[in-house]
Amino acid sequence: MPWACPRFVSESGAVERIASQFFNELDNLSDLSQVIVLGATNREDLLDPALMRAGRLDYVLRFPIPNEEDRLEIFQVHAGGKPLGYDVDLRELAD
Repeated sequence: MPWACPRFVSESGAVERIASQFFNELDNLSDLSQVIVLGATNREDLLDPALMRAGRLDYVLRFPIPNEEDRLEIFQVHAGGKPLGYDVDLRELAD
């Protein structure tokens, strides 16, 4: 979300108005509206705290950084059945 990052400061206040409107739209969603709002970021530290206020994004699902064995499994799944160079070592890549 660009308004969450300090480097996206707008002299005209446009970014702030867009953020405010987005928050208002989230606040006005009815429990029966059948609207699901999904957000994703790899920089949670830059999110505007107002976005995480109760009633806006009520459920946060965090995905931890995969460990070496998880990374190896990911590489094996995506490299399976694909031609790899003789010098490709998936365990070394996972490390």
